Amino acid sequence: MNRKIIIALIVIVLIVLVGLVSFSQGIKVDTQINFLSNTSLQNGDSVEFELVDAQGNKLSDQQIDIKFETSEGVQNFTIKTDSQGKGSLVLNDQNDGNYTITVTYAGDNDHNNCSAREIITIGDVTSATASDAGGQTSSYTSDSSAAQTTDSSSSAQSSSSDLSYDSDLNVYYDSNGVIHGGQNDGANYNDVKNNPQQVDEDGSLV
Repeated sequence: MNRKIIIALIVIVLIVLVGLVSFSQGIKVDTQINFLSNTSLQNGDSVEFELVDAQGNKLSDQQIDIKFETSEGVQNFTIKTDSQGKGSLVLNDQNDGNYTITVTYAGDNDHNNCSAREIITIGDVTSATASDAGGQTSSYTSDSSAAQTTDSSSSAQSSSSDLSYDSDLNVYYDSNGVIHGGQNDGANYNDVKNNPQQVDEDGSLV
């Protein structure tokens, strides 16, 4: 084979190899941030997350930027992932409420950038909202004794309208002949009528 042809082929192969290396170096792996902690937290708890690549490999010692949006403004933090690709932010002295946390990875020579956002709740927002909504809290109880008293009173009032009155004996009696009120309360009307009590000259019963 002609020497010049061999040299040309070698040059072409080298060019192709250099091109492949350059191309491969330009390809970056996608990344992803996953939140690991709950969305309902208390002061002293941590917002936890992990950084992984497209194959699920943990990316350690990578710089992470955290934006914590509060009612008073935005707080920014920078941390590095640990050997397990994890990072965290401890919550301190925050009022009860909802907060937005944005975690961002800028990427490097081998990895693409990524970002994740989550809304967390600190404290008991439901109770606070319910209390603040009306300015007051109301409670309702079922008082069975009061209901019974009312029913008893109503019954007494309705039954008094069914009583008959004897002006001679000055007594009220019901349809069963039972006297209601006075000195003969509970006595039988017919017994009292047939055996009236005697009064002496001083007005005393004898």
